[in-house]
Amino acid sequence: MNRLTRDQIITIIGIFVATFTAVIVALIPAFLPTQWKCFLRDRYYDQEYQECKPKLPVFQENNGCKHYYELVEEDISWTEANSRAKNKNHRGIPGHLVTIISQKEQEFIDNSQNLRQLDKNNNGEEVFVRGKLKSAWIGASDAINEGIWQWVVGPETENGITFWIGKSDGEPINNEYSNWRENIQPDDGREGEDYGHISLYQEGFKWNDNDVNDRYSEVSQ
Repeated sequence: MNRLTRDQIITIIGIFVATFTAVIVALIPAFLPTQWKCFLRDRYYDQEYQECKPKLPVFQENNGCKHYYELVEEDISWTEANSRAKNKNHRGIPGHLVTIISQKEQEFIDNSQNLRQLDKNNNGEEVFVRGKLKSAWIGASDAINEGIWQWVVGPETENGITFWIGKSDGEPINNEYSNWRENIQPDDGREGEDYGHISLYQEGFKWNDNDVNDRYSEVSQ
């Protein structure tokens, strides 16, 4: 009977250790709380849906403040979207419909793969996908005073931030940021379009105004 060589013994031990480790790694999550399973899979635990979801894109301001963003593709009104967003909590941070207060933040959202609604055409090139669920409510409204657009959710409400006055021919207030479709929006087209949404299927993610009962997705922050 041939004796194993030193190299063969090392190889066998290596295979055993690798196999044992793989089995342990596979079995341990079964005995862990769901939150830990999410962590091990590099995901986060969604308390509302009680499931693991991909990590959210995070934008950091110059002062170190972090913002997390999530696209929820559901056919809901602005009121429903606002309520759902307020009930969210991520890492101890209460949620709200997204408020976009700078060009830098807008560009971050534009480039977030979790938010961009893209598909591939016949040539394999990325193209934007159009459709109602490809637009999403944001936390802007002029329902209180027609033509006076404010952020009505989140910390911006504490400062009463008004960022735009008028329709498409209006102007920004105090150099506040806005991203309306140039020379088109806001138009109050049906005389009751008092709530903002963002078009995720257009380059630049331009804003539009619509009726509170129209149904779109939501971007929560």
